[in-house]
Amino acid sequence: MALAASHNYLAAKHGQPLDGDGNKIELNIIAMGKLGGRELNFSSDIDLICCYDCDGELDGYGRLSHQEFFTRVTRLFTQLLNESTEDGFVYRVDLRLRPWGDSGPVVISHAALEHYYQLHGREWEQYAMVKARVLTGSEQSRRYLASILISFVYRKYHDYRVFEGLAALKDKINLQAGSRNMQDNIKLGHGGIREIEFFVQAFQILRGGRNQQLQSTEIFHCFKVLQSQNLLTPDTVDDLYEAYIFLRQLENRIQMLGDEQTHDCPANPVSQNRIAKTMGYANWQALKDQLQSHRQKVNTHFTELFKREDEARPEIVIGETIGDEAAEAAQIDFIESIGLDRPDQINARIKQFFVSKAWGFMSARAKQRFSTLLPGILNAITQSSQQQKLLERLLNLFSSIAGRSVYFELLYQNSALLEKLVNLFDESEWIAQEVANYPMLLENLIQAGEPAQRFNQSVLQQNLKIQLNNVIGDEELELDVLRLFKREQTIVIAVAELSEEISTTDVGLYLSELAEIVLEAVYRLANNRMQGQYGAPGFIRQGESQSAEFAIIGYGKLGGREMHYQSDLDIIFLHSSAAQAQITQGPKSIDNSVYFARLAQKIISMTSVLTGSGKLYEIDSRLRPEGSSGLLVSSLEAYRRYQLDKAWTWEHQALIRARYVAGSTNIEPEFNRLRAEILTRPRELKELQRDIYEMRVKMYKYQKPSEGEFKNLKHSLGCMVDIEFMVQFWTLLYANKVASITSYSDNIGLLNELFRLELISCSQFQLTDIYQAYHGCLHETVLQNKPAEIESDIIASEVKHVINCWNECFKDLLEKT
Repeated sequence: MALAASHNYLAAKHGQPLDGDGNKIELNIIAMGKLGGRELNFSSDIDLICCYDCDGELDGYGRLSHQEFFTRVTRLFTQLLNESTEDGFVYRVDLRLRPWGDSGPVVISHAALEHYYQLHGREWEQYAMVKARVLTGSEQSRRYLASILISFVYRKYHDYRVFEGLAALKDKINLQAGSRNMQDNIKLGHGGIREIEFFVQAFQILRGGRNQQLQSTEIFHCFKVLQSQNLLTPDTVDDLYEAYIFLRQLENRIQMLGDEQTHDCPANPVSQNRIAKTMGYANWQALKDQLQSHRQKVNTHFTELFKREDEARPEIVIGETIGDEAAEAAQIDFIESIGLDRPDQINARIKQFFVSKAWGFMSARAKQRFSTLLPGILNAITQSSQQQKLLERLLNLFSSIAGRSVYFELLYQNSALLEKLVNLFDESEWIAQEVANYPMLLENLIQAGEPAQRFNQSVLQQNLKIQLNNVIGDEELELDVLRLFKREQTIVIAVAELSEEISTTDVGLYLSELAEIVLEAVYRLANNRMQGQYGAPGFIRQGESQSAEFAIIGYGKLGGREMHYQSDLDIIFLHSSAAQAQITQGPKSIDNSVYFARLAQKIISMTSVLTGSGKLYEIDSRLRPEGSSGLLVSSLEAYRRYQLDKAWTWEHQALIRARYVAGSTNIEPEFNRLRAEILTRPRELKELQRDIYEMRVKMYKYQKPSEGEFKNLKHSLGCMVDIEFMVQFWTLLYANKVASITSYSDNIGLLNELFRLELISCSQFQLTDIYQAYHGCLHETVLQNKPAEIESDIIASEVKHVINCWNECFKDLLEKT
């Protein structure tokens, strides 16, 4: 009302501000603090920032600029609210949180506001803006203004500088409180309201850029998000929530006594007892005991979150030494003293980094953090057998994060993470490269919790669902979330394998389950968008309407649950549409076959498109009927007819490792029945032997693997493909006699079942251990960014055993050739 009255009064005299399109411009009021957070108490000031859409000039009296007009509007409506009369005043209005504070203009344009926060916005303003809420203006103007504020407050990466910044700000508050004898102040003192607000704001700023649920001005909503998404323990949230309720109630009671904005408990016994009674306590001492308990809990949580390093940091002994002979000599002495193998080369490489472009990109704070960390890093490198390689990997990371001081802050604040980083970079070149390319993975190098939780498919699926819900509607962020989730979990698996926490078989299983989770999420996102555009696909059978379903079938390593860290995904797409009226049910109806083809294309695009966060997986869909020349999506019936009438033996070999991985679960049992029907067909021994043998020869000639000093773990004679072909031979040969074999799609499961049924010998069953050993070697080569090769002597006995088993299976054909 005050704003409308002020605006109308001045507009009648000076004219109405209009934008370039002739639309009316209104003043935007941004509520800050307690008003922004919808938490006003009985004697609150209201903190406001005022701005307007764009500059211009009025055509009325005085021909005021837009800034002059809205400045007068702001002064008038604040006067109406501030002015004391015989009836009191409405609100105390504080405009000092605006850009440049008291020295800045009372009101500025959106462009000027954006320019200020981009170039001059300070850390405390970022924290204050967490509670910013736009109250007035057109809907379009509010949305645009909100976008400016959100981009200033929330980063798309996790902003770890917030801990140091908020801790430093709280130190200043504590210093002021101490100098003014305000230690018992329930707002600013230890364990007070401000510590709870800072605690919650730290998580909002840290994670809010990738979690829209935390982009809230209301602290109670944030409490719920922090607990429901397991960002804090339930006990921590309960302690903070209960303390906040208690402190805010006490704050209101204190201010109601004299209608004063104070946060100090009264010294008067009468006032004390009045407050105690209104809050349900027998006396002031009982209330004071409860107050002390709450404040102690809050301060404990706050101190733990914002803890500082207790130990003094070492003196910086590594830094820029250009032109300083004494400093360079001291630097070389230090490098030699800690026992590095080639100190001259190490020193030369460090000097090279100090004159690199990366060093030039680093802020003064990042340089200081790096120089402080470097002596400890060099000490850690002394434990490595490949010191120069390890240093190079670490410097590659530091070069990639040169423009992001937040990551140097993260490493500076977390010595355990830095130690883990050095160890992992020493153990795996692939991890070093992944983290350097995608620094957001840094925080995932340390994972707490039991493997049962870290690798639980249901838990991971729920976590991804929450993360996607946090960015719902933003396609770019959804793709980023998917890619980061996949990379983070892949790193978790790799770290667990390197520490021998999980087996090689576990790695293949967990990586395959991860791919299933990601494919399911991609399918749902793509299908939701398609249905929003075209409606749900359906058909009519015998006069009854039915839903047309869609599924993704995994082949190869995915289907066999044997993926490694860089596996592609071999998949095909099936649907259940049949009979009549096969069209979608939306206002923009299309044929089901077109719908499913577009859906499959969208899934492939979302999965394999390269973005700033990399890509999810390479997709290979050539195992579908008729290969690359066939339809991208087949109906279940068309797929069945093809497999029964046209498919080659090698396609049935591939089908052994096929299984449902994502999409409609209604298709899974139908596909399983279809697969079993095809695999259990009777086979003629000689024909089956010939087909499989000839396909192996053809593949071998195409791959041309090494057979000399090194062996290709996959394709060389006596290696993984030979074992896989033998397993497929036995499966197709015996499945007609014992259908239980078709229950498995993985080689280890198939070998175990074949041996249990006494269909293979003990010697042949030893292929299980050999296959697992080969997988372990393959993982090791991937983690070191090396080709899938190994010295022939290392696996000579295994190769010999595999070849002997192969010869037993195909001896008749070998004799002929």
